[in-house]
Amino acid sequence: GITAAPNDSRAVQPPVPPYLRARVAGVRASSTPPELSRCDLSGSLPTFGTLRVEVASAQSTPLQYGVDESYSLELSKDAGMGGTLRAATEWGALRGLETFVQLAQPTGHGGVVLCGLPLTLRDSPSFGWRGLLLDTSRHFLPVRSSLLPMIEAAAALKLNVLHLHLSDAHSFPIGLTAEPKLAAEGAYHPSLVYTVEELKAVVGFAHARGVRVVPELDMPAHTASWAFGRPDVVVSCPERVSADEEGLEHGANKAALHPLLEETYTLIEQLLAEMAGIFPDDFLHLGGDEVDGDCWLSDPLIHAWARKGPRRGGWKAALQALFVGRVKAIAASLGKRVILWDDAL
Repeated sequence: GITAAPNDSRAVQPPVPPYLRARVAGVRASSTPPELSRCDLSGSLPTFGTLRVEVASAQSTPLQYGVDESYSLELSKDAGMGGTLRAATEWGALRGLETFVQLAQPTGHGGVVLCGLPLTLRDSPSFGWRGLLLDTSRHFLPVRSSLLPMIEAAAALKLNVLHLHLSDAHSFPIGLTAEPKLAAEGAYHPSLVYTVEELKAVVGFAHARGVRVVPELDMPAHTASWAFGRPDVVVSCPERVSADEEGLEHGANKAALHPLLEETYTLIEQLLAEMAGIFPDDFLHLGGDEVDGDCWLSDPLIHAWARKGPRRGGWKAALQALFVGRVKAIAASLGKRVILWDDAL
């Protein structure tokens, strides 16, 4: 049971909102929470009553950007009275429950105490997008030992977005059935591949904790890993890659999808359609960064296209704009809003 302790009138009153301690599995507190030093723990403490949760929306609210996550929390100091958590949506209620759990501090003697009652909190996020980006291409992160604990930690900190940088020049670790060769040939190892079922499980696990999952397939550059399974749609420019002083770490980024071949867009459409079935979020990140013009020019078809005449902003900007426009249209047809790195501007 949780006990409720009044403020020690001799101590400085705790600030509002009070100190919160996020619960992260495997991490042990190194010091006593400051409000325990301001809490009168002498004598018999009243038992906290029921926390009543009231959600204004009678229907479930989609977990998308801009969802209302505000809540209010009112906790009584009277024995058995408990408190009330009010929220406009279930996601606000989830944030409020996280706050309530973090307010309940262990005493160190086997008990849990709520300090500083009565207490009223009204909380809403300053930012609708509070995210964590994980690079699962350069550094494969196993689902159970890495991704799921990180989602738990994100939820404890009230972060609401997990941005999965799924593919890059160095590996393609996504086992999409639309083109199995990409993962079969482009992953570091057959064991270092996310199956469709695993990705859906990650999305479901995150959703239950109020965390949206936004996937990223970086393109048209950062696609050297695609060339192992589908060399027909990638301008590999091996001489350009090997000439980079940082070698395979940085040079591999120069290889890029071929923006003038219809096969490229057919493949992208198949991949994005499958991704849309795995990741329900409105947003889809498509990279768009660090396109190397000299690599593209190593292809005769692109070289001929670039020489056809002056273009606003130069041939490379025009060609990248052509690519981005085609891919954005594909994503839009799947109901997705595209995010790009600032290079695409």
